[in-house]
Amino acid sequence: MSVKRVVDTSFWSDDKVIDNFSPEDKLFMLYLLTNPHTTQLGVYTLSRKQAAFEIGWSVETIGTLLDRFERVYKIIKCSPETNEIAIVNFLRYSIIAGGKPVADLLQKEIMQVKDKSLLVYVAKRVLQFKNINATVKEVCEKILLKEKESTKEKEENQNQNQNQNDNDNDNDKSYPKSYHDSYNDSSTTRTTIRKDTNFSDQAKDIIDYLNAKLDTKYKTDNKKTLELIKARLKEGFTVEDFKTVIDKKSFEWGNDSNMCQYLRPVTLFSTKFESYLNQPFTKHMTASEKNVYEIANHEFQGNYFDD
Repeated sequence: MSVKRVVDTSFWSDDKVIDNFSPEDKLFMLYLLTNPHTTQLGVYTLSRKQAAFEIGWSVETIGTLLDRFERVYKIIKCSPETNEIAIVNFLRYSIIAGGKPVADLLQKEIMQVKDKSLLVYVAKRVLQFKNINATVKEVCEKILLKEKESTKEKEENQNQNQNQNDNDNDNDKSYPKSYHDSYNDSSTTRTTIRKDTNFSDQAKDIIDYLNAKLDTKYKTDNKKTLELIKARLKEGFTVEDFKTVIDKKSFEWGNDSNMCQYLRPVTLFSTKFESYLNQPFTKHMTASEKNVYEIANHEFQGNYFDD
């Protein structure tokens, strides 16, 4: 079943179109709204070469038009790093109905966007307007909330990294023999980690699962990793809980170029472990929800040029 885009006839009477658009601009705007790469969200990957092939122009012409639409008309936002574009007002008019199926659908498309800054830009612009669809408003508010949480989490992880580096530097220092003698008693717990066969098996199971899931090579005898695992186990969490956290965060951060660096034991097994464990997976659409999505895609009306 093909996806249809319906463009309102007011497009041709819009002041910006009449006063500013060249014939090429009009055709290109219609292409941006209706090409086969579009999504309900209005944020999608667009290769200049592919666009040039589909519309019959040169790659240079496509580049010039994209630049004009972004810098002069301010209708789109481009990401050179990911070849994605966002039609700024697309989401304001793409949703006629609403509800959970549509929200789930938009969430699925949000997860596929590589450059999350495009989502933030669109959400901020959409929320400036009144009388927007309730589902759209809720989705945009969640985008901004997630961005706020991600920023906070990055700051916390950066501070954690700094503290870890400071600790590593301290560990490199030389201490007098008397210090090591007095330290023997307090190091009993660390020694027990290696002697406790049951714990060793649990830790190995967790780290092996992490390495298999992320294609990494974290060592099963790393002292810091073992301490974090033991601390969480003492709090009552299970090996299966560790695997659930690994699954959830790899699903959430795996395709995020900013957050994937935090898919590591020091972050995953930290004191935020419980909040990671209890966060929901992104829900996949059922067959009936996909039908709602396709129906919603048939309706598309509105003015894309509002400031």
